[in-house]
Amino acid sequence: MHCYAKMLINGEGVQVDKKEAAHLFKQAADLGYDQAQFDYGVKLFAQDNHKKEAEKYFRMAANQNHPTAAYAMSQILGRSDNPIKRREGFNFLQKAANYRDPDAMLRYGKLLCGEYDSLFGSVSKIDRKTALIYLKTAADLPDSTPAAMVEYAKQLYLQSKQESSNSQDKEIGHYFMEGINKSILTRSQSAEIIIPFVQFLVDRKRIKEAVSILKLGEKLQDASLYYWCAYCGVDKVNNMKLALCGSFAKVRSQDVELESLFNMNTDLHLTENDVFPCFNTPEDEKRYFNDIKQMYTNDPDDYLAKFKYA
Repeated sequence: MHCYAKMLINGEGVQVDKKEAAHLFKQAADLGYDQAQFDYGVKLFAQDNHKKEAEKYFRMAANQNHPTAAYAMSQILGRSDNPIKRREGFNFLQKAANYRDPDAMLRYGKLLCGEYDSLFGSVSKIDRKTALIYLKTAADLPDSTPAAMVEYAKQLYLQSKQESSNSQDKEIGHYFMEGINKSILTRSQSAEIIIPFVQFLVDRKRIKEAVSILKLGEKLQDASLYYWCAYCGVDKVNNMKLALCGSFAKVRSQDVELESLFNMNTDLHLTENDVFPCFNTPEDEKRYFNDIKQMYTNDPDDYLAKFKYA
């Protein structure tokens, strides 16, 4: 019944009939089939006036240990203004993670590492050891996401820093690189995928490798990537230096603290004098920023394309 409903939805060997498919989904759901309960819940949730009924079917599926339904319940209840419901939502998040839902494992693992969550806040007790188990499981799934791979590598790296050890560097590098490679294949590259690996490499004094990773993100036009390019002395990557100047000129002109703007999570505690190691003298740096700030003031939409530093 459920399989035939899927065929009707997708037009696989039969004519598409979404009305009949919905009828069959409901029948299978009411007979207790967890996947049908979840699928029917998804269909209902897409309709504004059926969200309560959708929650009922998600809950039915979650109570039968359906991983994605449990995660869906955690998201629904986590957005409630009722603290009791939010607590129940957190319990569903734990269940979904235990049922090996990839999104739930990633989210719960980050919570256990002490990261703040937009729905559930922070946990009262950090448990990095347990978190790493969830994160590694998520990273090792056949359909794992770049975010899961990079998060596991990042948390493993932070643990190694706490222990002042580099014995796990090979594993850390492997998961970072796997995450970046998959992001390229899935066209989901972002600064959040690249920067943790760069931070790790810089911390290990592997600057040349950090530069090669930064070059993978040169088309992303992200201010925090430009920041790391400057720190590593990268001044020959296409368009990066110009974009970096524009980003940093805004910081100077608005008198915004560098680390807060770029949202860096680093122990390097860099000052402005550390940011551009490619300048030979303070006068060169001052002239550089005076020029670009003037150009930004004159033509903020086109200053990057026109600016050339002699």
